[in-house]
Amino acid sequence: MANGYISIFFIIIMISASLSSTQVSGNQDSIAQHFLSAHNQARAALGLPLLQWTDSLARYASWWANQRIGDCAMIHSNGNYGENIFWGEGGTWRAEDAVGAWAAEPTKARPDNEMVYRTSKALCWGCWAESLEFLVAHNLVRAAHWELPLMWDSMLEAYARAWAGMRRADCKPMHSFPEDGFKLGENIFWGPGSGWRPNDAVQAWAEEEKYYSYAANTCEPGRVCGHYTQLVWSHTSRVGCARMVCDDGDVFITCNYDPPGNYIGERPY
Repeated sequence: MANGYISIFFIIIMISASLSSTQVSGNQDSIAQHFLSAHNQARAALGLPLLQWTDSLARYASWWANQRIGDCAMIHSNGNYGENIFWGEGGTWRAEDAVGAWAAEPTKARPDNEMVYRTSKALCWGCWAESLEFLVAHNLVRAAHWELPLMWDSMLEAYARAWAGMRRADCKPMHSFPEDGFKLGENIFWGPGSGWRPNDAVQAWAEEEKYYSYAANTCEPGRVCGHYTQLVWSHTSRVGCARMVCDDGDVFITCNYDPPGNYIGERPY
């Protein structure tokens, strides 16, 4: 197989589990978070139970991937587990790319032979990949604060896309709600130039932590920290985001949250 020595071979061992948590055991390393968030976004879109990371299955997957390091051949391990495999030429493929490719398959047969058609979001690869970037970035920050991960919400995403579309002409960093009329949580970001990605916005919001005093439950005078507190608000469970390259070439990013956070007098966690 061409360029096999620089190719990435992903193998994921998957089991069905009726679990309500997506926390990763052990050291909560980055690759586990990326694989887990990608899988659970696809399952949540179909109303399926979430998966939990299992170290023993990860070790099995790593063992089989190492068996294929010399040829990157698309061969199943024929073990005792369910198994998805992915091959991509070149060295830039990510966990999200593998899971996104599997999720974009047009149909999946259930035991009762009912065919479940993927949502239009899943069929839009660019939208799908960007949604994963937003979700992973949020949940890495929340995991660092021992907060439960957020689930992607297509309705919140649609709202965010609508507002981002309205800002395309001017890229003005303004909220969709009046200051006294928030019905959803909302974070916004503006960046000069077209290269800004979802992780850039989420990290900018997370960095506001240095301006937040938990003891006083306030921001430093003259500083903003409300994006950070919404990001880690413990009662928030769903998120939907959008990124827009505006007509002037700059980037506008907005995320919406439900239930909303930043209630006056309440702490985020």
